[in-house]
Order: sequence, then structure tokens, then C-alpha cells
Amino acid sequence: MIFLTEDGLLILDAISMRLQAVGEALKNIDKKDKEFLLQVADKEYWSKIIKTREIISHHYINLDAEIVYMICDEKLEELKDKIIRLISLEK
Repeated sequence: MIFLTEDGLLILDAISMRLQAVGEALKNIDKKDKEFLLQVADKEYWSKIIKTREIISHHYINLDAEIVYMICDEKLEELKDKIIRLISLEK
């Protein structure tokens, strides 16, 4: 596993902080305008991201590095596309 080295742990920490920031931003957007995020994806999609933020924030010691790797490998491109769509809706 890529994160099992000293440098890997630094990368895991950095990625986790970024995921936490994204989740926090989405949580704040959802609080301000419940319908905005739903224009791009359903509530379950956004809820999973916000819950990931909760796990990172409050249960970091139990964070599963393999899940973080899977998120990076399989989920970030889709999230990026959805966020770009949200940005385009604001203009």
C-alpha cells in the first residue's frame, strides 16, 4: 500500500485534509441552499461525501488508508466533473 511509508503517511494526511475541506465546503453549501447540490446529483451522493468529511474530522485515528486510496483512484474525477457543473450553474 502506497501510504505505509513515512512519505506515504504525509501524503495520506494531505489528501485527507483536502477531502475534509471539500466535504466541509459541500456541507456549508447544503446548509445555505438545499436544492443547489441536487441540480447535479442526488442527496445520497452528496451525503456520502459529507459523511466522509465527518469520519476524517472525528474518527481520523480509524481512517482506512485503502478507502482513501479508492476515493482518489475511482471517485475524484466524477466529483470534479460535478463541481465544475455546479460552478457553471452559478454564472
